[in-house]
Parts: sequence; C-alpha cells; structure tokens
Amino acid sequence: MVKSILWEEGKWHEESFDFLSLMEKDGIYETMSVVDGKVMDLQRHKDRFAKGCQALGLSSGPGPTPPCDQKGEWTLRWARWKGGSPWGMAHLWEGSLQPPKGVVLQVGCVGLSDVPTVPAPDVKHLSVLGRTEVRKSLKQERGWDDYFVVEGGEVLEGSHWAVMGLWDGVWIVPSAKQGMLRSTKVASLLVTKSFEEQPLEEGRIEVDDLIQATDLRGPSSSGIRTLKLASDALDYLK
Repeated sequence: MVKSILWEEGKWHEESFDFLSLMEKDGIYETMSVVDGKVMDLQRHKDRFAKGCQALGLSSGPGPTPPCDQKGEWTLRWARWKGGSPWGMAHLWEGSLQPPKGVVLQVGCVGLSDVPTVPAPDVKHLSVLGRTEVRKSLKQERGWDDYFVVEGGEVLEGSHWAVMGLWDGVWIVPSAKQGMLRSTKVASLLVTKSFEEQPLEEGRIEVDDLIQATDLRGPSSSGIRTLKLASDALDYLK
C-alpha cells in the first residue's frame, strides 16, 4: 500500500491506497509528473483524458490539480470509471515512477496478445494497469526489469512507456497503432523533432533492430528510462 493523498468528492485527504485495485473497472486514468505543485505537460494530459472520457461516455472535465503546498517531486493520477463518481478520483503520492538516476533497465520482449491493450490510441483504459502484474511475473521468471510489446515483428511500446531507439544518429519512435497508447511525452518530442541534439522522427522499429541500436530509451510522463535489451529477450517470442 502506498502512503498517499486522495481527492474524492471535491476534497483532498490522506489515505493509503493501492491504485492497481482499479484495474478491473471500466474506465480510464492518466499519470502525470508533478514538480513543486506544477503538473508537467498538463494540457496534453487533459486532452487525452478528455478523449478517453468521451470514448467511454464519462464526464469529460479534467481531474484536480495538486494542493499548492506540495514541494518536491510527486506523481499524480486521475481515474474515472462507469458506475463511480461522475468526477472520479485522484491519487497523489510523493516520488516518481522513474527508476533511480543511472539505472539501466534490462528489458525483454512480449507479444501484444500477452498484455492488456487500449481500445484506442487516446484511451488509457484502467485495464492497462494489469501490465504491472505482467512485469512483476516476468521479473520473477526471467529477471527482466521491464519489457517491450511486440506485434508481427514490430516493436510498439513498453509496458507503461513509449519506445525510441538511436540508429545512424537518428532517433526513431513508432507511430501509434491499434492496441498501443499515444504517448504524451513522444508528442512533445515530435514537436521539437530532436532529442539530446540528435534528430528524431517516426518510423517502424523491427524486433531485430533492437540488437543493432546504439541507444534505447523509454520516454514517459515521469521521465526517460535508459534501456538495454536482455540477453534472452527474443527467446520469449519463439
């Protein structure tokens, strides 16, 4: 259980809460990074949340922003689902989902059919939280820290983050397709069309391309993970 602050019925209050308990509900959620009370890339998250609400017939207004006295780095989630409060709930806790600085994640590969998927690129359904259970299981079975999601030989995304790789001095990010979530972080990177002073563009990433990549990263709202393909990453797909 996470020591956290919840927003329910228009009020914030301290309460321990496990956000994964919502994964069976028919609704959506949004995860945002908060620094000194400011929500990073707030408008993109609002837009995606509204699209998800509209797709499921839910109230489409945004969730609440954090209390103004929250200093440091925090993580904010909004959730709204059928049968719940029209304005849903919010969960705020201190810290980040980003791994500690300098940590390189050992990443394997799983098929799209092995994980919960989203009904549309802008609908972050609560069922996708189930990908966390898949990650925990693979950590025990294979020692992987995380995984790429693959379909038809193409790399689509990570468990809860997007994918980008560096080949011949150019960063490549996959285009959003059926079953994968459109990343707010990638959307902001595509505006500048660069990352770490290297050009960035959309394109297809084949599974075999991962072996030849100069660098692999996992961008998300909490930051950008540094990735390394596990030695047995491709075995799972055979």
